[in-house]
Amino acid sequence: MKSLTTLSIIGILGFSLSCKAQTNEKPSKTDAAKPMNLLDEQVKIYGGVFDLAGAGTDNPLSGSTNYLEAIESMDATEAQKENLREQYYQYDSSLTVTEKDSLGKVLNDSINQVKDETKAERDKP
Repeated sequence: MKSLTTLSIIGILGFSLSCKAQTNEKPSKTDAAKPMNLLDEQVKIYGGVFDLAGAGTDNPLSGSTNYLEAIESMDATEAQKENLREQYYQYDSSLTVTEKDSLGKVLNDSINQVKDETKAERDKP
């Protein structure tokens, strides 16, 4: 009797799971319609990483929710900041995903160059 009950329960569960697998769920179109700005997402991720690492007040991205806010909080000259803003707007305006990816690499190199120049200026006696 126990085996009949157990087999019935297993059969009902197997049947219900196979019916559930046949449902057709459509992905939402809202996520696919708006492309993600990778520079803004990168600022969010790095800000979280610095917070988790315990940077505290030394976090260079603290309070920045997007790339433009991160540029404003940088220790760089106004000309360098303006150059980075122009690059960001070009990146955000009309490029395809592949072009944005390659431009993102160029922008990252540019940011590193600005950081190095700023550090060299601070280290001058």
